[in-house]
Amino acid sequence: FLVDSPLPAGVADENEWPANYNNKYTGKSHPVYTFLAESYNTGSAQLCNMFGVENVFDFACNTMRLDLDPETDITYAAVGVGATGSGPSLVNLTNAYMPFGNGGIWHKAHIVRRIGDSFSERVYLENDSWKGERVISEETAFIMRKMLREVVENGTGKKAALQNKELCGKTGTTENYRDILFAGLTEDYVSSVWIGYDNGINSQALKDASSPEIWKNVLGNYADTVDSGASFPECGNVK
Repeated sequence: FLVDSPLPAGVADENEWPANYNNKYTGKSHPVYTFLAESYNTGSAQLCNMFGVENVFDFACNTMRLDLDPETDITYAAVGVGATGSGPSLVNLTNAYMPFGNGGIWHKAHIVRRIGDSFSERVYLENDSWKGERVISEETAFIMRKMLREVVENGTGKKAALQNKELCGKTGTTENYRDILFAGLTEDYVSSVWIGYDNGINSQALKDASSPEIWKNVLGNYADTVDSGASFPECGNVK
């Protein structure tokens, strides 16, 4: 459990920090999955304070393989709420969600896995498509997937919900609604959409847009039709 309140002035900033996206705090104690489901920034900031900004940065880069810049991103803002210098690419960020859906195994993200023709099944084969590396434990992956499921069932990602697939995901919003994002995992795919402005001057332009709904229209509706028989791995070690 964590309390939805900012870090005291002087810890991460000269003022109390961070604000939540709605500029309000409940001041109450909540389980961690509530912070994730409701996109409360205060929870991740407190976790950074508990474990240390440098340790969180190291985990993000070396374990989850996010492309962060050591010159600009070893800060509370960068690793706590995603206010990075240049930020990871959308593909790189999507790739970091992948282990949560397959028992902790990281694979290189790709769109085209294989191309075949009438003479060969493998005219082209993604070099890394059959390889994988464990980056987090099965237990951690299972718990994270359950928490990401809460985002879709009871949190900010409700509009992405699918009929036939178990969906886990996470919304993202930058300051003043200049960018919005949704990353979604089904039993078959991990995919993300980003909507925003490169120049960053269109403040409030996307305030009424829904990244979960856009993701569903672009990617989710297709993913919902895939009859692969795949399922998320269970973990008997977690109760």
